[in-house]
Amino acid sequence: MGRNEVTLRRISLLFAALSLGAARMAVSGVLPVASDGSTPFPTLRDAIAAAQAGDTITVAPGVYDETADPIVAEIAVESITLIGLGDLPSDASITGAHIWFHASGVHHVENLRFFGDVRLLSGYPPSSMTMRNCVVDDRVDSDHGDTITIGSEALVQDCVFQNLETFSSLSNDGFALNVTSASQGALVERCTFSNVVAHGDWAALSVASRCVVRECVFWNNSGGWAGAVHTSHTCCGYPDGPVVENCTFWRNESRYGGAAVFFEADYAIVTHSVFAETINGWGSILLGGGFTTCCDYWMNERGTYVCAACQHGGNFQADPLFCDAAGGDFRIDPDSPCQPRSHDGVPCGLVGAFGDCAPTSVEGTVSEPGTGSPLVVLRNPTGSSASLLLATSTPGTVSGSVHATDGRRVLDIVPRAVGAGEARVEVTMPDELSGGTYYVRLETPDGVRTARLVLLR
Repeated sequence: MGRNEVTLRRISLLFAALSLGAARMAVSGVLPVASDGSTPFPTLRDAIAAAQAGDTITVAPGVYDETADPIVAEIAVESITLIGLGDLPSDASITGAHIWFHASGVHHVENLRFFGDVRLLSGYPPSSMTMRNCVVDDRVDSDHGDTITIGSEALVQDCVFQNLETFSSLSNDGFALNVTSASQGALVERCTFSNVVAHGDWAALSVASRCVVRECVFWNNSGGWAGAVHTSHTCCGYPDGPVVENCTFWRNESRYGGAAVFFEADYAIVTHSVFAETINGWGSILLGGGFTTCCDYWMNERGTYVCAACQHGGNFQADPLFCDAAGGDFRIDPDSPCQPRSHDGVPCGLVGAFGDCAPTSVEGTVSEPGTGSPLVVLRNPTGSSASLLLATSTPGTVSGSVHATDGRRVLDIVPRAVGAGEARVEVTMPDELSGGTYYVRLETPDGVRTARLVLLR
């Protein structure tokens, strides 16, 4: 069985397991949380205390500070869905709660922002979690290690982890996300990790056996042996080693002279990824065996990669020709060597997480049910401006705004008339905004549309 077949089979089994778990979940009721007192549950803690197996906790827009007794926010029942009701994850923001999913079953977390003193931990006894369209940011912690820990099975998609820092000596696992306990498999897909600083041995994301990291972006992270992704212990024989594919790594720092990706696994796969400008490290280190194929290793301070027992093919060293590196745009030029082509006789598809000017896999396409198309950001990430693409079923007016992850409105989009069919809206980001993730909200003739925009400075 080839490498791609192994990877696809692993992902298929993971999705099948999660789907079966979700099918078993009998929804018992909905527990609405609203900070204005309009529901029986003014705090998340109140709803968690009343939850039964299969319940859904909905969180209305607002800021929920649970710092009175953070550890009491414990989900000790089977199969809970926790979902924010706003258009953007930042509409429902939670801080001060250490939420412990200490029960078997399948848990689901979606469309929420977790900031400051907050942790989500799952796995005692083994449980599965799906986490989608969430923002985790603005946390500085001197006492704890990882921020998000998922046990048994993990599916993490379209999430943002940024501006996180720990000074704890316990942070030997991934400080932003730790899926080393996901013995049944993990898929981390279309996520962004930026400005995650771990002062312990490791870095932003920690993985183990049966873990696939796909179409993710890691930039400006810092750790001990690994700047971005690592395995914390020797593990994972064939074919269950971790996989990194179609990811982009830029200016991640290894303080101990390791690499952007550091795997102690007996077997691992690193493929179709860009490793650029790693500070004080190699692009990747695979201490066991495996594959490193079709990767661009460019200007990493200590070298390309270390893997004495790896099978190699299609790796190269060339400027990836990011569209605007100075402005922080990681899309690639049409003439980039990372475009689909052959290297040393090996046919390689797209290398890295981004193509050129077409919409990319990490762009937001969130829309409410109904007619019309989702909102797509065409130039994403962007250093200064972006084109928003949508199609409307009827003529009307489009207007909107751009928001930071904490919900602050940072830009108003001037109303403009559109006809039925495809429309483009140009947005120029203010010069004073710092790099990071923002959300665009448009009111269209077909309803509200939102999308994620990544601004890189």
